[in-house]
Amino acid sequence: MDRKLSDRRLRLEGKEVSKMKWFFLIALSVLLLGAAPSPPSEVENYVRSFSEVKNYVTWFFRESPRGRADRALRLVPKVLKHADQYSIDTLLLTATISLESSWIPGLKGPKGEIGLLQCKGPHVIRDFDLRTVDGQIACGVHWIRKSIDKCPDMVEAFNNYLSGRCSPLVPGALKRDREYSEAVRRFRSR
Repeated sequence: MDRKLSDRRLRLEGKEVSKMKWFFLIALSVLLLGAAPSPPSEVENYVRSFSEVKNYVTWFFRESPRGRADRALRLVPKVLKHADQYSIDTLLLTATISLESSWIPGLKGPKGEIGLLQCKGPHVIRDFDLRTVDGQIACGVHWIRKSIDKCPDMVEAFNNYLSGRCSPLVPGALKRDREYSEAVRRFRSR
């Protein structure tokens, strides 16, 4: 049996096999042996998250003038950065921003809430710069993460986000949970 291998042909038990056939033999053996696929890379996860958030923002502004969606889409990389930093579901964060402020940076609420995620309270002024979009997102994501860690379920986490405590529930907590869940469900079922 000739052990010499050429560039164009490989010998397998006395039979010539082209490199392409060799590749398919290896691929088939990997499939048959059940080799697990490698997990998605950080880049693939980022692209998937960016695409999902972009689609959600476009869907949210589907009946609005085109410029509103474009302005919101420019903020998506910052949202993804903070969602990743605090390990928060990007679609939940996107729905929260959409329903809290409609992606209007610096929006002021009736009870003194400020920014994309409508942060309020003395800790906000001390810990975050709400004059910047980064500060607004960081503040909201920080308190969402803190609420999720502190409370046993999402309804109570939203309650903590609104009132600073997991229970008793304030009137808006169940409504917010339903609104966010419904927005994500409607988007995913379209």
